[in-house]
Amino acid sequence: MKPLNIEIIPAIDLKGGNVVRLKQGNYSDETLYDSTPQAFIDQWLEMGVKRLHIVDLDAAVNGQSSIENTNSIEAIASRYKNQLKIQVGGGIRDEATLQKYFDLGAEKVIIGTLFFKDFELYEQLFNTYGEKIILALDTNNGYVCHSGWQTSSNEKLMRVLEQYRAVLPVEVMVTDIQKDGMLEGPNFELMSQLVAFGKNNRINFIASGGISCSADIEKLDSLSVKSVIVGKALLERKIV
Repeated sequence: MKPLNIEIIPAIDLKGGNVVRLKQGNYSDETLYDSTPQAFIDQWLEMGVKRLHIVDLDAAVNGQSSIENTNSIEAIASRYKNQLKIQVGGGIRDEATLQKYFDLGAEKVIIGTLFFKDFELYEQLFNTYGEKIILALDTNNGYVCHSGWQTSSNEKLMRVLEQYRAVLPVEVMVTDIQKDGMLEGPNFELMSQLVAFGKNNRINFIASGGISCSADIEKLDSLSVKSVIVGKALLERKIV
C-alpha cells in the first residue's frame, strides 16, 4: 500500500473472549476466528499500526461484559501498553463502566447507546472526559441505530449531527451497518458528507464498515478522512 495520511485502526470484536466478526450487526451470523487477539495484534504491529479498536459484543447486547471479555481486554492493554493506544466500546451505559475500561488500560472509550438513552449523563461524561470519549453513531439507510444495532432511533444521522454539534467530541465514529462485515466497500458518499461537516465543526470522523481492500482505504484518504476502522479485511489478510 502506498504511503497515506489516513490512520488505519484494526478492530477486534470479542464475544466470550473469542475474536468474531458479524455481518451487518447480525448476532446470529458470526464468523469465529481460531487465532488469539494477541496473534492478530502482533501481525498488525509489524504493519506499523498505532491504535487498536476493541468492541465488547457481550456488553453491547447485554449491557454487561463477560468475564472472558474483561480478562481479554485487560491482557491486551497490559501487554501492548507501550506500543498501542487502545479504545474500547460496547455496553458503556454508566460512568462506572467507563471508568472500568480506563482502569484496564484503555486510552479512549466509545459511547453510543448512552447518547440516546440518557443524554443528560452523556453530557456530564462529555464535559468530564472530553477528548477521551469517542461518540459512535451507527446508521442504517441514513437512520441512526443503537443498543448493539438492534434498535432504530427514527432519527436521520445528519440531523442528529446538526442538532447536537455543540456536544460532539473531537472524534466521532460512524458505521454504516449495511456495509459492516460485508467486504463490499464503505459508504464513500456518506463519508464525503461527514468530512465536509467535520471541517466546519472541528470534528474528525472515523469511517467504519465495509473496507474490503487497500483501494478502499486509498479512496477514503483521497476524501480527507482522518481515520478508518478495519476489521474483517485485516482478519482475513485481504490487506497486508
